[in-house]
Amino acid sequence: MCRSLARIRTCAVSSEEFTNEFINSMRDGKSDTFRKRYREMDILRVHDIQFLADRESSQEEFFHTFHTTVMHADRKICADGRAPPHLATELTNRIKNGGPRMTASQAAPG
Repeated sequence: MCRSLARIRTCAVSSEEFTNEFINSMRDGKSDTFRKRYREMDILRVHDIQFLADRESSQEEFFHTFHTTVMHADRKICADGRAPPHLATELTNRIKNGGPRMTASQAAPG
């Protein structure tokens, strides 16, 4: 669900939906529309990040979306779910090495 609230563009989406939209946009030649939709959000929340396991192109697109979003000081992104160890480690390392505005933390479900 994506919407605008008082000039703040927010979107909450499952990683499955993110992946399906990404695949469909590639198939339909609308990858620019997909990227614009997610990368221009002020707040982007991606649920169930574990769905990205073993989906390398979706992981890559998620990382680029994450990177593009957080390089703007006024934008935030949040991902939740139980990431498999290899995915959690890889994404955390890429995020930590992505620049001064990028941070990552891993916490056990509460």
